[in-house]
Amino acid sequence: APRVAELAWKGTSFTYDGKSHAPTATVSNLVSGDECDVTVEGAKTDVGTHTATATKLSNANYALPKEATCAFEVAPRVAELSWKGTSFTYDGKSHAPTATVANLVAGDTCDVTVAGAKTDAGTYEASATRLSNANYVLPKGAKCAFGVAPRVVELSWADKSFSYDGKGHAPTATVANLVSGDECAVTVAGAKTDAGTYEASATKLSNANYVLPKGATCKFAIAKAKLTSIAKVADQAYAGKAIVPKPTVKSGSKALKAGTDFVYGYKANAKPGTATVTATGKGNYQGTVKATFRIVAATTSGRAHLQGSGWQPTKSDPAMYGTTGRSLRMEALSLSLPKGFPVKGSIQYRAHVQGIGWQGWRADGATSGTIGESRRIEAVQIRLTGEVAKRYDVYYRVHVQRLGWMGWAKNGAKAGSEGQSMRAEAVQVVLVPKGAAAPGATYRGQTRAYAKAFVK
Repeated sequence: APRVAELAWKGTSFTYDGKSHAPTATVSNLVSGDECDVTVEGAKTDVGTHTATATKLSNANYALPKEATCAFEVAPRVAELSWKGTSFTYDGKSHAPTATVANLVAGDTCDVTVAGAKTDAGTYEASATRLSNANYVLPKGAKCAFGVAPRVVELSWADKSFSYDGKGHAPTATVANLVSGDECAVTVAGAKTDAGTYEASATKLSNANYVLPKGATCKFAIAKAKLTSIAKVADQAYAGKAIVPKPTVKSGSKALKAGTDFVYGYKANAKPGTATVTATGKGNYQGTVKATFRIVAATTSGRAHLQGSGWQPTKSDPAMYGTTGRSLRMEALSLSLPKGFPVKGSIQYRAHVQGIGWQGWRADGATSGTIGESRRIEAVQIRLTGEVAKRYDVYYRVHVQRLGWMGWAKNGAKAGSEGQSMRAEAVQVVLVPKGAAAPGATYRGQTRAYAKAFVK
């Protein structure tokens, strides 16, 4: 009878390589010198646990045992992963790297499932979680680091021109390349208040998925505001020197500060007449505004009542009240300051009258002297009151019978004669700025003939 072969199996573990595999069997109890090949069936290619069977022996002196089988295994091939696409820029979509199997057997396909896709900017780790071909297996630590870089913003700048208003200003910036549905506020630094040309900078974004570009700056300008108005200037009283009113100057409704926001300039402001004050912008303001004003001469208005002819017409700033060279006595006098004179106060006066003596003080157009009594005025006193007295001196002189024009008296002193039975024929009255020199000996064509202002 044939000898029952005792089989020895080898090669029971394989790794998938796309080829068929089966274990090999040899006869372990061969008679010395014999040969006997074993035919094995059941080779497999794919991964799994399989059974191979010895089906034939090449030596008829040997017979297969009843259980001539052997279990063997084809293990999955450990995939070698190749990663691509590890750097992205934020675009509002999910991103992850892709993996492919680098050590595929020719003709095989194997898709790699990757988990861990991300949308927002940051650094992440993706993992290969599944292979589509069971003949392959993922390696340990099948992970890949990847990054989503923030999107570089394209800035759109607005509000780059301003007019000075005392407030801080800067342009505004918005992100022009936002992903649909996103919001991203831009913080801008470099606000300025004063007029000038400046540069603002975008310094921060509210959305971490975006990043500022280099040189995120914008030039802007604050124009000088215009002077828009200057207050009306009231009439000014002549003071013998330059008059410098300082009317309020505005830009819109804002009152401005002289010396800082503008400077005053003046023209024809030292003598009676029409003067001009000009404000010219300075610093944060530009332009000019002007106002004219009157400088009113400090004069008197009045009339004299004369012997034989009655009241003269009322005159403003006449060369004299009364007459000379006609031997006519002055019987009454009325004086006042000009209508609308810009300085408050009064002019007061009184007359020394023939047969009566000094009368009481009269003021502002009231009659001093007598009418219809044929009495001569012999002397006068004239003075100022109120603010006008603080700013002016009143000079006056009398033309007296036989003496002619006498010297100047001032501020209530007596002028003319008393106890000499001489008529006063005319009087000159002059207001001069406080402390200024007295009128000269010759004034408005009339020359002094007697040095003293008063005789008694």
